[in-house]
Amino acid sequence: MYKIYINDTPLLLILQPESGLPPAGEDDLVARYPGKSKFLLHYVNMLENTRRWDQIRLFSPDPAGMWSDFQKHFDREETAGLVITNDSGTMLFRVDDSRRSLPVSEIAPGCTAEETAREIARDLTGIDDWPASSELPATYRTLRREKRRILQRTHWYRMTPERELPDLDPESFEWVTADAIRQMPSSIPAHIRSILT
Repeated sequence: MYKIYINDTPLLLILQPESGLPPAGEDDLVARYPGKSKFLLHYVNMLENTRRWDQIRLFSPDPAGMWSDFQKHFDREETAGLVITNDSGTMLFRVDDSRRSLPVSEIAPGCTAEETAREIARDLTGIDDWPASSELPATYRTLRREKRRILQRTHWYRMTPERELPDLDPESFEWVTADAIRQMPSSIPAHIRSILT
């Protein structure tokens, strides 16, 4: 299965079961992929312009082929993202108005995703000696830049510092618990919630 977040709604590309398509729900759209990539673009446009659905599930006997067709409509971007936690498991978020996010940076040529995540940690805190990181599941989401469609893959890493972090601007950063993430879903992008809850 492939999961791509478009305008905060998951589009799922799934192997079609032999028994046929599963039933759709009121907020869950289900369709069979006929093998034409323009069909996928129809659902991309739909999700870019509405949040009517909780998810859209597209089924095919060849989900890898459907995924390959999907990517033809996008420029690719590889990024690394960082989840900084303290000893109690609380996570550090950036705050922008009422939205919260995690720091992400594009992976430079010649760098690995983990090296990029460590660079984010150094730039954010000034601390050089970070312990080993743990890798979280990667996420895919789509973006628009001018007239270009971008498919962004983010490789996520979790790091916990061995010493206290320097004071960070309380208007720009906030420590958030996992329970709080579940209680304020609209303020945290869905692709980020998917790796933390």
